[in-house]
Amino acid sequence: MDNKEFIDYLTKYFGNKVLNVLEETEKGVFINSSKIEAYNSANPITIDKCTDCIATKHRQDLPFWIDNYSNKKIMVIAQDAGKGDEDKKINTVFDMHSFYLSEEKYISKHRTHHKYIDLFRKITGKNNFLEDIYFTDIIKCAFSSDQKIKSNLCLCSKNIFQEITLVNPKTIILMGTQAKRVFEEQIQLHDIKVVLVKETSVQINNKQSVKFVHLKTNSFNVFFMPHFAGNLHISNDFKAIFESFKEECCSYINQTTK
Repeated sequence: MDNKEFIDYLTKYFGNKVLNVLEETEKGVFINSSKIEAYNSANPITIDKCTDCIATKHRQDLPFWIDNYSNKKIMVIAQDAGKGDEDKKINTVFDMHSFYLSEEKYISKHRTHHKYIDLFRKITGKNNFLEDIYFTDIIKCAFSSDQKIKSNLCLCSKNIFQEITLVNPKTIILMGTQAKRVFEEQIQLHDIKVVLVKETSVQINNKQSVKFVHLKTNSFNVFFMPHFAGNLHISNDFKAIFESFKEECCSYINQTTK
């Protein structure tokens, strides 16, 4: 565990403003969610984040975890930050710092985010899923806010394995096809050997299906999971079988990561 390297990694992409909300103890580094709320309420004016690509004009979501960042059971990797322009605030992946402070207010604030909460509880088998999960994005700026920006132009994705090494999870979960595709590119570039353990799919309408994949490396399990909490355009005739598929996938991840 290298706290300095981890903090340097965060400040490289998110700027020194994150030092306002990080706290270091003998147990490691953690995020003070109350300090995020205070920082954002103070109408921040400084932008000192990464400017390596054109996606920097869009907002970012800081990784989120509780207690210490390292040796988490699960690392959830989403595609990129929530859509929008850079707002100078400290946001977190899935706005998890808000959930940590108050589940009731979080659900009220985000009308559809109860789906994420339900999903993460099914995956971990725990009501307090935050104990087990480190949340991050494979691309740190919301590149998908602009259809002209392609993921291969976002250089930060090339360092996702540095973040994985620092966090040292037992399991990695990729949410959505974009995260899956970028991660697969990085696996090839880093010459990481993977073994296919399981692959299954389900039809969601008359033209489309979604796929669930379990891979294994020498160090961790990797799950490519459909974005179950997103808008997958599921036809009414396929909703029942899709819900059953989701339950099976979540249960499979839960049993595999015990």
